[in-house]
Amino acid sequence: NGNGHPNEYNRASFKKMLKETQQAIDDGFDLLVLPEGQLNPTPEKGLQPILPGAYALSKSSCRPIQMVALYGCHQLWHA
Repeated sequence: NGNGHPNEYNRASFKKMLKETQQAIDDGFDLLVLPEGQLNPTPEKGLQPILPGAYALSKSSCRPIQMVALYGCHQLWHA
């Protein structure tokens, strides 16, 4: 979608992502999911709409969601 552009929700793509990430989980990998679908270029304006991927993966794999904060990532676009 590109930096700061609205996320486009594609059901076929979402289902493919769920299948592939479930396989990665089954293979023992841990995943980092950005619930906004991308890094937020304007965090001072608050969160972007949250997408359902992280919750769906957690529910289907019976694994907890661990909260992580990435501070200062918005500066990547201003470097």
